[in-house]
Amino acid sequence: MNGKTDKAELLKKLEEYRKRKYTVEQVDYAFGSTNNQVSDDFRVDLDTALSELPGEIVDWVTSNILFVSSEDLAFFLNRKELMHVKGLVFLSEKLKDKSKDRQVFCIAHEVAHAKLGHRSAIGWTSKEEYEQQEKEADNLARKWLRQE
Repeated sequence: MNGKTDKAELLKKLEEYRKRKYTVEQVDYAFGSTNNQVSDDFRVDLDTALSELPGEIVDWVTSNILFVSSEDLAFFLNRKELMHVKGLVFLSEKLKDKSKDRQVFCIAHEVAHAKLGHRSAIGWTSKEEYEQQEKEADNLARKWLRQE
């Protein structure tokens, strides 16, 4: 083999690694101790949705995103729980009433916001910025979900 063949093989293997998918059980195991702010019934929906994303995104999510769901009117997160996260995603109870496909897309869309480094919509003054970030998150979520 020559250097070009070795490099091509390595790039092919890297691409296969990036596109791999986790099972629902693997996602649940990966979240084990890092995402305990999600109710048990919501956790199944979240694990199912994340198993639809490329493995490299799930790896990033488990290290950088905290998902929170609550049937309560209010809840508390301490600073220690937030120190390791780059994003906080609130899962509305209304999401459970949506179809599986809609749940998957909504969760992928919110993860895309975090991956793209978008700012929270709270306090935005620019409708244009909001619309641009929504388009970017939609496009990235669609890209992840159509990968085979």
